[in-house]
Amino acid sequence: MGALNSFQEALITRVSQKATARVYRGELSDLENIKSLGNDLPLVLVDYVGDRHEGALKKYARFNLYIVHLAYNEKKLETNTLGLLDLCDELDLLLSGESLDNSRPISLLSMQKMYDGKSGRAYLSAYVRTLEARINI
Repeated sequence: MGALNSFQEALITRVSQKATARVYRGELSDLENIKSLGNDLPLVLVDYVGDRHEGALKKYARFNLYIVHLAYNEKKLETNTLGLLDLCDELDLLLSGESLDNSRPISLLSMQKMYDGKSGRAYLSAYVRTLEARINI
């Protein structure tokens, strides 16, 4: 297993301490078909989005964490949204400065709301946390 795959697996394992986590496979590309998210919510989808090199052996890998939750009625919408924000804070505390699988400490780069609205018969809330870590290759 290469350095990127190994780091991604370690990241998923660490995030799984707070929420269900798995590799992102395009589940959010079609918001009308959110059934593909499954029932284990909230959910964190981990996506390798690129890297940059400094020298021959220093690779700074960038990952997005898609943090999502669904509510099937308006009563649960506010509770889920507040819970999702709490989860974002918990993940920040869990990952900030953490070294995984022989990496340098993780840097949290940005957090943005990706989607917040009705999708099909459910309300979808999704945030994206971008992080970076130097991975030894």
